[in-house]
Amino acid sequence: MKEQQEKLDKIIRSISVREIRVSKTLVSQITGDTHTVELVAEIDESDVSSAIVATHILALKAETTAMLHLSQSDNTPKEDRIKKMNDLKSSYSVLIASEMENI
Repeated sequence: MKEQQEKLDKIIRSISVREIRVSKTLVSQITGDTHTVELVAEIDESDVSSAIVATHILALKAETTAMLHLSQSDNTPKEDRIKKMNDLKSSYSVLIASEMENI
């Protein structure tokens, strides 16, 4: 088992990431409208753990943008919008923090 983990770690260290693509789509429960945000980021050659952190950051930006579009079209009250955004940021913070431990 340890030998397999070492092989896996070696493979992961050999991967370099140059581009990240994220797409987030949210559907309004009120109107059924969809709001899609697609983001692409070119990054310097990066290790997998750093690329995962960058992906989470990019996904957060895409999802918050889609959520803002959805909130505006649904006329979501400001207080509800702020709560949803804070919950979303909190969730992504956990993902990012857990991956930062691998860098």
